[in-house]
Amino acid sequence: IDDLQWSDTATIDLIRSISSDTEIPYLLIVGAYREDEVPDSHPLALHLRELEEQNGVVISTISVKNLSPCNVTSLVAEVLRMEDN
Repeated sequence: IDDLQWSDTATIDLIRSISSDTEIPYLLIVGAYREDEVPDSHPLALHLRELEEQNGVVISTISVKNLSPCNVTSLVAEVLRMEDN
């Protein structure tokens, strides 16, 4: 789920409901959000803390930085099957 920093209350409630459903024994949710747009007081941050603290959900975080122009050039060249020079 991309751009979770813009998620509304209904979206967060849906994720909360799904992740708390005891009839779903195994669940993997991959979400992406801009760290600089989700302060500790943001509804998403509050929800993630609640999931970990109250529901015992394990949340793994991977921080991804911006790609350099060289990385973008290589990525686009690979997709287009071209040399990246």
